[in-house]
Amino acid sequence: MELKLIKKYALEARVLFKAAIESQLNLIDKSDDLIAKINKFGEEEVVEQAAYTWFNRLCAIRYLELNDKLPHGFRVLSHPLQTSAFQIVENLEELTDDFNLDKSQVIELVLEGTHDEKLFRMALLGQCEQLAQGINKLFGEDTRWVNELLPSDLTRTKSIVRFVVDGLDESFWQTIDVFNQLFSAYYADIKKELPKKTGIKELAKATQTTEPKWVSQYMVENTLARRWLELFPDSTIASSLEYFLPDAEQPDEVNQHITNIATTPSYDLRELKVLDAACGSGRNLLLAYDILVNIYLEKGFRARDIPQEIFEHNLVGFDIDERAIQISSLTLVLRSAEQDRLFLTRGYQPNVLLLSDANGLGAIASPEQIGDGKNSFAIKEALEQKYDAIVTYPPNLGILGADESLINLKEAAKKDFAATKSNLATMFFSRTLDLLKPDGFTSLILKDSWMFMSRYEKMRDILFDKHSICSLAHLGRGVIPDQHQMNAVVIRNSHLPSFEARYCFTSNADIIDKQIDESSDTLEEQYILPRPKSFPCDNSRNVCNSLAKMSNVPTKPLSYWASEGLQNAFSLGQPFKSSVATLPAGKNIDRDKYVRQWWELNNHDLDSEQGSWKPIISGGEYRRWYGNINGYVNTKESEIGQLNQQLESKVNSWTALAPTFNAREVPSDAIYDASGPCFAPSENITDEQTRLFQLGLLNSSMFNRLVKTVYPEGVLGSIRPNDLAVLPIVDDEKAAIADTVEQLVECSKEDWHSVETSIAFGSHPIMLEHLKASSTLIADDFLTIESDTHQFVNYISSLEQSLNEHVDESYQIDANERVVISASDLSFYKNPYFTVGTNLDESEPDAYKAKVLNTFRSDTVVSLISYIVGCIMGRFSYTGDGVVFANQDVSQFKSVLNKGMYSSFQPDDDAIVPLAEDSWVYEDDATGRVVEFVKSVWGAESLNQNINFIADSLILNAINPKKAESAENTLRRYLSTQFFKEHVTKYARKPIYWLFSSGKEKAFECLVYMHRYNESTLSRMRTEYLIPLIGAYEAQYNLLSEQQLQATGTEARTIEKDLKSLGGKQAELRSFDEQLKHFAEKRITLDLDDGVKVNYGKFGNLLSDVKAIHGKVVN
Repeated sequence: MELKLIKKYALEARVLFKAAIESQLNLIDKSDDLIAKINKFGEEEVVEQAAYTWFNRLCAIRYLELNDKLPHGFRVLSHPLQTSAFQIVENLEELTDDFNLDKSQVIELVLEGTHDEKLFRMALLGQCEQLAQGINKLFGEDTRWVNELLPSDLTRTKSIVRFVVDGLDESFWQTIDVFNQLFSAYYADIKKELPKKTGIKELAKATQTTEPKWVSQYMVENTLARRWLELFPDSTIASSLEYFLPDAEQPDEVNQHITNIATTPSYDLRELKVLDAACGSGRNLLLAYDILVNIYLEKGFRARDIPQEIFEHNLVGFDIDERAIQISSLTLVLRSAEQDRLFLTRGYQPNVLLLSDANGLGAIASPEQIGDGKNSFAIKEALEQKYDAIVTYPPNLGILGADESLINLKEAAKKDFAATKSNLATMFFSRTLDLLKPDGFTSLILKDSWMFMSRYEKMRDILFDKHSICSLAHLGRGVIPDQHQMNAVVIRNSHLPSFEARYCFTSNADIIDKQIDESSDTLEEQYILPRPKSFPCDNSRNVCNSLAKMSNVPTKPLSYWASEGLQNAFSLGQPFKSSVATLPAGKNIDRDKYVRQWWELNNHDLDSEQGSWKPIISGGEYRRWYGNINGYVNTKESEIGQLNQQLESKVNSWTALAPTFNAREVPSDAIYDASGPCFAPSENITDEQTRLFQLGLLNSSMFNRLVKTVYPEGVLGSIRPNDLAVLPIVDDEKAAIADTVEQLVECSKEDWHSVETSIAFGSHPIMLEHLKASSTLIADDFLTIESDTHQFVNYISSLEQSLNEHVDESYQIDANERVVISASDLSFYKNPYFTVGTNLDESEPDAYKAKVLNTFRSDTVVSLISYIVGCIMGRFSYTGDGVVFANQDVSQFKSVLNKGMYSSFQPDDDAIVPLAEDSWVYEDDATGRVVEFVKSVWGAESLNQNINFIADSLILNAINPKKAESAENTLRRYLSTQFFKEHVTKYARKPIYWLFSSGKEKAFECLVYMHRYNESTLSRMRTEYLIPLIGAYEAQYNLLSEQQLQATGTEARTIEKDLKSLGGKQAELRSFDEQLKHFAEKRITLDLDDGVKVNYGKFGNLLSDVKAIHGKVVN
């Protein structure tokens, strides 16, 4: 019984029924009632209302006929013998009195034998009229205009009737839950039809969402059932409750308070009031109804009398959506009919009220704000009384997202809901508390923001000062479909700050995703919606906590999982805002317009202190201690000069957009803006010890816990200085922490500069080891690096552990509460457990370690290849001098060559390096030059061993192994298929080696070093590489053609395949040659200051991945 089938059914139904209603509207002569309706609501809305009303009616009849609940016992929409006939038409003569039909007319139509359509229409409308007595909200109210719009051709195979019958298997209709699912699914894709701003007409559709059934059960059971059990502690109803959370052990004063709630046996059960203030499909009401039935039975009431008692005295539902009123009242009546076969004839109606005269306020309206429309007296009466239990999933609408048709809502938010005014859902929080009796309970589903965000601090003040939480079910992302983290809170209307509330967290991984329990005895039990494997789930957030304890934390976030020690830490030291100076930053600098990665620029412009390009602070990737300073900004630009935000001394910065707080030291000459928050000691910005202490504190596990206590992961989009204002700074261990941090910063600097994307990069670690040891094997160099890496990881781990111990001691955290640092948390490039291990399964330590080290080896060789390509291009010299050439001046490159800066391995003469899939195409392609480099550096005798090591390393992670492939061909395959992808990623989509490609066939591809490109490069590419390749392909084609004449069998088929491939490549080369010739004649020049993104777009489709790098396709 898959829910996706119900969703598909409901979505198709909306389209089909609307089309059928529109067609009928255009065919008929409209009555005065229908014309008045159109004038009031508009034709589109009238069609919408009629469509969902007829869909709901036919679904209700389908349920009733399949479950034998219709008084006459016949099927209306189908036939039990599965024929195309209608059983109701065959027996219509018997039902003329029941349906208020002219019997003689029915007999006449039957005898003529050609009026099945008319007879069925009469029967269907008659059935609707009969059901109006029992299901008035769906069949009885304002029906004349709806009946007019009942479509024609109801008996045809593609009619709305046949769709209802055939579109969903009969098994789906055996439980009332199907109506909750149909209600939810009907508008599942409506948001694409809605305007950006929500108006009064769209409010119901825009805010409709449905919680899983188990969440509703939790809410109802922990409000209504809890209220009854406190009134009558001897009641036995708890035995049937699946998600009820019994009270934790309580302090004496709380126990006494709850004991005093118990009432006398003379309590009038009619005084037990339950409300759903935004009832939707009525699931909460239905669950409350079931509990009320058990309570009445326990009190000795006769089963037949109970529905009337509940509808008249106990249960109230509100909604602004007529469709919701139809379905919620329907499900309540259907539930009653399960207990009493004649219930549909008794005329008892649930007290489910449409708030159409509340000026868009819905249930947050006061009685005085209700107009004088239909049911106004009943609505005012319901709004004036107090309730024992209120359960609702309030509509979620940010008030800023409301348009002017909801002006009454906006004004009410300002005037009546000052503490909760930002969202309609939080306004429901205030209103439901007002409607509760003393010690009554309300339960609402809300977004997590109210628990933590500063803008809801006043809302939490109301909770902490006047009420108490009884329990809270924290719901992870996706537990409620299509929603982020939510929570279902149960609040008691009495101030018990020491009440130990039950808290629990359920993630999507805790949910049973299968929807059929075939082991169950009944279909009702088999039809299960997603639910937790156990409740509450057994995890670290299944805890008890009181508001009194949580009030120690400034702004009073509901960080229920925080230990008592962590909560008490907020009472120590000084607040962040008093101890730390955050540097004022103006508006964000336009990154695309003004900021370049340093490798995009002329390196001579970066060398001088008087140069205009300065480093700019940015958040970037997760990195602690030092780094993330690859961006440079041109201070000559007038807009940048006006900002005048250049640092005069070392400070610290943090990544605003990061799930784990991480801070770094930044250089003294950097530019900063709001995207890279900077901080320093408040009393003396040049106090180095205090600066280092603050950096260490902010990078400690303790500080991250403090941040997540106030703002758990996923609550804030970014962390700004004001968000940290209340966090405590304790400097008892300042000197020890500063000493440790100084060592960590130095380690991080060395680590940052060990990769070629750092401006201070010298050489690759394997090259450095080779130069030191004069080794002949790359494998030996790597083994030394691997050993050094282990020592390095152990060293930084000990430093980090020491840091965290000092911090934890200063915050008085007990040893059993302290966090043990994992190697994967240490953000160093030379730490393989961080760079590659964070995405691996750690459940099997030995396998995990082996995978980490294999990946580390593969990544090390990948970075070595990148460095070798840099040496081939003339960017690097293998002797380790860092960037040797990156300024685009051809004469200066010759000067560098003449100075002998490239030692024994000479770079490519034109920085055009072909990438060939086959060795015969070019002798000096990328593969050939890499092999030449390895031979030149490590020696000819060990060449095969070294190439084998490179190939074996690549297939560990960088590229999939290929059977019977030589080591050189593995290297070739990596260079032709993976190198450029890796390069683009490494260089943040600002590559310095550009891939010119003829197209999908990859007939011609070459890398060009951006900094050695000049206006003659394309001409040289064409004459020296492309045109000879075209000739080589022609010669190869002719050779194969001759061989084909002599070949037979398998050999002939292989040659035929090769010829086809060559033919495709030849065609691609001819097309590419035309384009290359065109662009070569333009003699394009580059302005490095414009950056890669702009310059990469100057070459049309000659380059690969233009859209990813330039931002759009260039024709």
